[in-house]
Amino acid sequence: MKRITRKAGAIVYWLGWPFFLVYFLFGQRTRVLLVRGDEVLVVSGLLSDGRWSMPGGGLHRGENPLTGMLRELQEEVGATIPEEQVKTLYTRAYASHGHRYVYTQFLAEVEGDLPLKLQKYEIAEAAWVHYSKLNRTNARSDVLLAIQAWRTGHVPEHQG
Repeated sequence: MKRITRKAGAIVYWLGWPFFLVYFLFGQRTRVLLVRGDEVLVVSGLLSDGRWSMPGGGLHRGENPLTGMLRELQEEVGATIPEEQVKTLYTRAYASHGHRYVYTQFLAEVEGDLPLKLQKYEIAEAAWVHYSKLNRTNARSDVLLAIQAWRTGHVPEHQG
């Protein structure tokens, strides 16, 4: 069933690509690397290529990045975390497959269980994965960049 849902999502994505292109050209986005020990929370969207990404999304008009990230985290995975647990890792431009936008990457470290409730028509699955198990094959480049920034305290010049 997951395979059929993902195929349907891919079809919708490519049919809606012109809309997404315009939307992403003028948008600001956020992402959050949610860390629990050596594990990170990753999600796979219905409209994705199957690689892991991080919770996050576009900002509403006039919304600041932190508020937007907390809203997106709640919407996508049903998680609520206190603002005080969040720190900004970096802000950078992203360009891939014709999409261009600026995003702010946040980091939040949590302890224990964090109940998750996935957004029905956007998120196909979520998992806590040991950071060392994520690579270019199974995770998007922004996930790997965020993990590197978290682990080393340094943000590389270019995203690969």
